[in-house]
Amino acid sequence: MWMKMIGVIVFGVIALGFITDGVAAYKTYFAISRGMELALDSAIVHSYDEQSARGGLVQLDKDTLRQTAKEELARTLKLDNQLNGTFLKDSTLELDISYDDDRDPVLIMTFRSHFSFTFKGVSYPVQVAKKVPYYTDYI
Repeated sequence: MWMKMIGVIVFGVIALGFITDGVAAYKTYFAISRGMELALDSAIVHSYDEQSARGGLVQLDKDTLRQTAKEELARTLKLDNQLNGTFLKDSTLELDISYDDDRDPVLIMTFRSHFSFTFKGVSYPVQVAKKVPYYTDYI
């Protein structure tokens, strides 16, 4: 009888841990998504080339774009320079810029990380991707 009770308690604690991890991962996913939106907005504003705009062409400086997006995402999510934090490890950020037929920039940002909350030995992969077409309301 006691063994059953101990087994049920252990199972309940483990299940509660996984439920807590699931809720925390869900909230982290949306925090990353919002942080990426803010980082992209900031990066677009900081990398905007006014000289090319005067000629009617929208150009974004790729190096400034990537650096500003990384710094802003790290600041928003409270991560270090390698984009690692208390619960996010082995993080990478990819930011690609391409131009559509009208020569307007299209930004594609992908953040990959591993999330660990309740059980430190168990980590869950997290991947968030954003595709942002350039709009003139940034300027």
